[in-house]
Amino acid sequence: MAIVYSLLNGALIGPSIRRRVDVTVTGRENLPVTGAFILAMGSHTTEVESLVVAATLRERHLHFYAKSDYWSRPGLKGWAQRHFMDAVGNIPMERGEGRAALKAIEAGVEVLRRGQVLAVYPEGTRISDGKVHAAYPGTVRTLLDAVQAGLEETGEAPRIPIIPVGLVGMGSISAPEGGFVPLRGEVEVNIGVPMYLSPMEIRTLKNGGRPGKAVITQEMTPRMMRRIADLCGKGYDPKRAKIPPKGF
Repeated sequence: MAIVYSLLNGALIGPSIRRRVDVTVTGRENLPVTGAFILAMGSHTTEVESLVVAATLRERHLHFYAKSDYWSRPGLKGWAQRHFMDAVGNIPMERGEGRAALKAIEAGVEVLRRGQVLAVYPEGTRISDGKVHAAYPGTVRTLLDAVQAGLEETGEAPRIPIIPVGLVGMGSISAPEGGFVPLRGEVEVNIGVPMYLSPMEIRTLKNGGRPGKAVITQEMTPRMMRRIADLCGKGYDPKRAKIPPKGF
């Protein structure tokens, strides 16, 4: 998987993306060179963002969540898309709450426990109104579950941060018909300061996590999204965007 990702990003797809899109990166020094972290990106506006971000932030292998529709489309195009998603280590995410959300969190925790990078769009869907919306709780819950798993296994809390990222101008490189091939243009990727759990929050996890885990999620989630909004230069809307049904 890592070899295929490196080949695609280094020699096949990545160079084409880098020739077509001029990306200005600020805050690259905020990315840890080793260890697990969550790359939390917004505002999510277009399908091309994941390829552009992966082609730009080449230091680490990024494991993206992606809607499960990409694994179920028919025909030759669907077959190619499924194999591409699996080859680069993307994680299928069923739309919905309950068991679907738990499966996505469990998969994300496994990525972090392997010391790798999980790339997420906390808003849960693409946004078209020019704002950054409130996040669904899964991003922070994934962090908390990964840290708690480390505590239970070793007695020590792993230092796993959430790194907020503001994506600027991505809509300008999206083709009118959509898809993963970007138009030529200029965009920005603004990387914020890592957000680590505080010693008090870690003590809460050591004491079993509940109800403190819910409290941490409720406090940390909007703080993360406000940082992303600042990095985007957009306003923050405290309402969650509605996730469309499967197939859209």
